[in-house]
Amino acid sequence: MRLLRIPEERASLLLKNQERDLKTIENLLKIEISASKKGEIEISGPDPLEELRAYEIVKAYGRGFALKNALKLLEDNSTIQIIEIKDFANTKNSSTRLKGRVIGKNGRIKSFLENELDLCISIYGKTISLIGNCSNLTVGRQVIELLLNGGSYAAMRKLIKINSEKLR
Repeated sequence: MRLLRIPEERASLLLKNQERDLKTIENLLKIEISASKKGEIEISGPDPLEELRAYEIVKAYGRGFALKNALKLLEDNSTIQIIEIKDFANTKNSSTRLKGRVIGKNGRIKSFLENELDLCISIYGKTISLIGNCSNLTVGRQVIELLLNGGSYAAMRKLIKINSEKLR
């Protein structure tokens, strides 16, 4: 059995869409999930590996990913990385500004990164989360940390271009 805590807001959404979302995960992985509105999730099943996979999917859901994106964790060589914004910001205003740098005007930077790096990105609460294969996640994390440290968008594009051969 694995225990997990996700934000109450996301737990309520998970429970609201229980038939669609929870049952999808349970049926795919042959496990059982019980969730409370307070965000306490219990995952149990006969196979510890499937429990772990369900744990990662629910964790991704809790970090703001839609279920279809969280289910990408079932793909081979796919994983999730979570970047804490507080490691780069010391005030609420700077945290909001940094989130804006990663999102970009009308979401253009976020969309660009998702398309170029073949990643799913969720900016939720105090974190930026990435789902993708290991090599793309490495570059994605470097690019996002560059932006969070105040790097230019030109430097971001250059970093992506340098690593593009590794990504394809």
